[in-house]
Amino acid sequence: MAVDSAPGTNGGVPRLLGNAMTLLRWAIIALLLSIVAGLFGFTNLSAASAEAAKIFFYIFVALFVLLLLLGLSAFRSARGP
Repeated sequence: MAVDSAPGTNGGVPRLLGNAMTLLRWAIIALLLSIVAGLFGFTNLSAASAEAAKIFFYIFVALFVLLLLLGLSAFRSARGP
């Protein structure tokens, strides 16, 4: 896993974690769009953006679990058997 630490990057956060956080941000944006569209009566747009929010959230959870397992296995190999 490569780490960016150059100026103007994400501050040394691993790229995969940065991608996961971007997915969570898009899930929140889609959820907010769904709520606003529902309040104004655009039910088709509301349903579509709610579905997108769910998909983004599930991808985020899968990436989180994957990175958690990889982090735990890397910690175990760094400590030794």
